[in-house]
Amino acid sequence: MLNTLHNFIKNWGYAIMLMTILIRAIIYPLTKSQYSSMIKMKVLEPKIQYLQKKFQNDKTQLSQEILNLYKNKSINPLGNVFSILIQMPFFLALYYTLSNSVELRHTSMFWIHDLSDKDPLYILPIFMGITMFLIQNTTPNNKMNFTNINKTHFISLIFILFFLWFPSGLVLYYIMSNIITIIQQIIMNKYYIKK
Repeated sequence: MLNTLHNFIKNWGYAIMLMTILIRAIIYPLTKSQYSSMIKMKVLEPKIQYLQKKFQNDKTQLSQEILNLYKNKSINPLGNVFSILIQMPFFLALYYTLSNSVELRHTSMFWIHDLSDKDPLYILPIFMGITMFLIQNTTPNNKMNFTNINKTHFISLIFILFFLWFPSGLVLYYIMSNIITIIQQIIMNKYYIKK
């Protein structure tokens, strides 16, 4: 897929960006379903809190009541995981492709002179961390209390450190994917607010 896109665009960086857009377009129905599920779970929070108080001494009954509530509202609590699992093969394939591909060696884009190597100025990993933080802020079931804000900062920082040594092309893929997620969440937030 990357080779085909490169044949048309003649730039590996732009080919990676376009490939990301195509992958995210293909899995959009799953993303929309995941987001809808998150909104429904947000609406159910008061009921879940009520059940937690009611069955605080009976964890088995509490679990059963919450599962029944999800079932009645057609919510799949594992729905959020599927979209991540579907993207993992693309992520891993791209990681190995960028790390081992001779064609990508010394191919440049912007300030990066080798998309198969780490960003020499570390701009992409930092920008990727910022996009992760923005995703956390546009996620509907994210309660922005002090604890969650600290967790969001910490997770973004860990990912920045983790991606410092990843191939620039892979970080570019991740940034593009995050930007698409932010746009989708903003659009879907407006859609569900109107509903």
